[in-house]
Amino acid sequence: MKEKQIQMSDRFSGPDRPVTGRGIFLRQLGMFFLMTCKRLLFRPVYLIILASMPLVVFGLSGAQEEGPAGITAMIYLEEYDPEAPEDTAARIRDDLLAAEGAVRFVTADSEEEVKQAVLRKEAGCGYVFPEDFGRRLAQDDWKRSVTLYSGQDGMIPMLVNELVYTAVFREYSSSAFVNYMGTVYAASAEDREHAENKAEELLNLYLTNGSTFFFSYVGSLSDVQEAYEKETENSAKLTADVVPVKGMLALFMMLCALCGLVDYKKDREAGRLIWIRHRFAAQLIMTAVPALGAGAMSLICIFASGSGGGPNEITHVIIYIMLLTAYTAVWGVLFRSEHAVVASVPFLMIACILFCPVFWNLKAVLPVLQGMEQLFPVSWYLAMG
Repeated sequence: MKEKQIQMSDRFSGPDRPVTGRGIFLRQLGMFFLMTCKRLLFRPVYLIILASMPLVVFGLSGAQEEGPAGITAMIYLEEYDPEAPEDTAARIRDDLLAAEGAVRFVTADSEEEVKQAVLRKEAGCGYVFPEDFGRRLAQDDWKRSVTLYSGQDGMIPMLVNELVYTAVFREYSSSAFVNYMGTVYAASAEDREHAENKAEELLNLYLTNGSTFFFSYVGSLSDVQEAYEKETENSAKLTADVVPVKGMLALFMMLCALCGLVDYKKDREAGRLIWIRHRFAAQLIMTAVPALGAGAMSLICIFASGSGGGPNEITHVIIYIMLLTAYTAVWGVLFRSEHAVVASVPFLMIACILFCPVFWNLKAVLPVLQGMEQLFPVSWYLAMG
């Protein structure tokens, strides 16, 4: 009997000595990690979320494919002589062709070509200038002289008309003002010529030094690019730095982490976690594991769809999952019960969509919202690039 006791003592004094408390804790965590992974494979909600991610990503990628940009308008000058660039209608046409912005003007070889282009919807509208348009403009007989062809969309001609009116007025205003100043007072031919030259000089001066009050339409040909950028600055900022694909994937990863938090609250209230020493560690595992699965699916979707995944994308996703785990831990402290967490999830997801640059960038228009954006982890991930 004594010999057996010595053998048992030797047996437990070697490398296979009893497991310490720390070793038991690590084994518990490892077992709990594997159980959590296996459990997620039988969770329909989690599987539906994972299956939805590639569908949403490829749907957004297809929606972002570039189509024909802007509006196309055609111009045709009747009996236009290419060797006479001083012609008024030709100058108007050249100004419109040189303008940059949302409307692209192109020339046509005939009035029939303009009609067919509008009918085939290759152009939103078309303008036909008469051969004597310059004379009509000089004699103030230009009304109803330009023929407009438009399609079913009545808004396009209304927008393009402003650009054409601006180009016509540039030619009309200068000559009309100079002629008026030369004839308003009775004077000799020499004095009239001097008055016309002085009027033209003053007109150019006061129109360019910023001292003249005037209205400017969007797409003004004198400075169309600057005017266009100023008028559309707010709408452009709404979509600047917006990454819908990565933003949606960030929302999915966050939703999975919150689902893990709900499961943790449910298991804790049901007493299923009493065998684990540190429940906080269990909470971190239950929120990190679903986020890891969603993160792996996100990387697959990003690289498969070509949505800008760089060499550091894996690092960004791992950091984001770590931030999500910490964020959900704080969220679990604020909302202690399962039902409270479930009720808070929709509001949190809606707030992320509204304040984070997923589909729009509200902080560019309302800078006060910049602080609101930093409250949600989706913006942290998007800020990583």
